[in-house]
Amino acid sequence: MRTETPVEMWYLSHSTLMSTVADVLFALGNAKIELIPLHYNETPAGDGLFFFDAQNRLPALIESIQHLKLRGASSILAISTTPIPSGWSIPLLQAGLAEIASWSSSSIEMLLIRIHRWKNIAQQAEYLSKKLVGKSPLWKHCLRKIVEVASSEAPVLIYGESGTGKELIAKAIHELDQRVNKNKMVVVDCTSISKELAGSELFGHEKGAFTNAYQSREGAFAEAHNGSLFLDELGELPLNLQAELLRVIQEKTYRKVGSNQWQKTQFRLISATNRNLEEEVTRGNFRQDLFFRIKGWQFKVPALKDRIEDIPILAQHFLQLNNVHASLEPDVHSFLLQKEYPGNVRELQLLVNKMAFRNCGETVVSFSQVPMEDWPLSADTDQQAIQTELHRLLQKMILNGYNLNDIKNSVIESAKEIAVSLENGNLQKAAERLCCSDRLLQMHIQKPRLTN
Repeated sequence: MRTETPVEMWYLSHSTLMSTVADVLFALGNAKIELIPLHYNETPAGDGLFFFDAQNRLPALIESIQHLKLRGASSILAISTTPIPSGWSIPLLQAGLAEIASWSSSSIEMLLIRIHRWKNIAQQAEYLSKKLVGKSPLWKHCLRKIVEVASSEAPVLIYGESGTGKELIAKAIHELDQRVNKNKMVVVDCTSISKELAGSELFGHEKGAFTNAYQSREGAFAEAHNGSLFLDELGELPLNLQAELLRVIQEKTYRKVGSNQWQKTQFRLISATNRNLEEEVTRGNFRQDLFFRIKGWQFKVPALKDRIEDIPILAQHFLQLNNVHASLEPDVHSFLLQKEYPGNVRELQLLVNKMAFRNCGETVVSFSQVPMEDWPLSADTDQQAIQTELHRLLQKMILNGYNLNDIKNSVIESAKEIAVSLENGNLQKAAERLCCSDRLLQMHIQKPRLTN
């Protein structure tokens, strides 16, 4: 069986049908898929196969998959050596699987197609990571989804808080788009469109169409023909223009302001918003029919608080953009990790830019280069804020029926997972952060193989 370049993957088996697992491994080996067993104390690198069967316990499978993702696994394809029990697929996928399938000898071709598609996605995601910096599992998943979304010509709706990089992601989708003779991407900021000139901005206008229209002008629909149209903060678009946009999307035609002639346009629509458009539809602020048209792919950009481990990497990247090649002093490193960023990556970049400006060629960025207005609160004030937040969370847990033992276990388990995530899976460093033994974390992260 002929394949492309050799592919290396890890595999982990929880299946009791070892002969069937051996059949799969043999078939993939013949197809130049090198499969390396993942041992008890090893960290998964890249994509992998996860074998199971109906004799396993579903909660244990879910926990095992979650730990694989926490420890750095990229995409996991689960292969059941028996028919998949009813009701298992959704919770297993929610646990972190990329795909799930039952094995039969006839499924080898489809399995190979999936594996090589993953390899291509991984290569393009690695290329993207040089521009969209970050190594956290959440961000790696984000990069892979960008690649998948880009391979389609369907509309894309990007959700995310202000400053998370929605426009950069839109540009990445357009760049990876493989359309032949692809035109440019046109950006329209819906927050800056005035009601008086909105029609001209999108549709263009003819000479004399309105006061001060001294010459004709092409609008965004014309400029984006055979390219991509990026509508930033689409949720700000007035209802009347939403109706006009819907007509263009459906009919692929439009008229300039002041013209009776219909013109054709063909573009890929990429939209972004920091609003919940489903709620806006319910409130009557956004057209439901337009919402269904633009959400071919829905893409959630994580906030910086959800990818804290990427903060030092982003800081180094922004320093280098300022031609500052220096490491972060430990106090600066800790400060950046602990600081809150309501403005997300944009706010972090502005802070690092100021630090870079204050750096005079030193090889280490010291805390003296952090502007005073950005210094953290005093220890007493900071501790008080932590206690207030903790009190609020504990009150919520108690009101939801948590007893003292539940609260203790929940806090301990969450602290372990957060520490391991912050140290990118390094158990020794995570243990040092928590002032505990790495053996204690190993007992949490690495579970024994499942039994019947």
